[in-house]
Amino acid sequence: MTQDPETARTLGLVHGQVCYLQLPAADRNRAAAFYRAVFGWQTETHQILEPPVPDGPTRILATIADSEGNPIGLAGHAPPR
Repeated sequence: MTQDPETARTLGLVHGQVCYLQLPAADRNRAAAFYRAVFGWQTETHQILEPPVPDGPTRILATIADSEGNPIGLAGHAPPR
């Protein structure tokens, strides 16, 4: 049986490998800019509610990649409370 690429990647994770982080920050946009500049992470802002609501809560997700550019993890900034 052939596995889809995401399943194969998930099964290839090794013990101790970063796969998900939640990073608290007082200013999540500033924090996202820092991680983009220092670590080269790509960030995207996502609506939390389904279906999305105009001006609804959002979170920022950053893709963590290995030295070859393959995504190996995800970091998230939750909405401010």
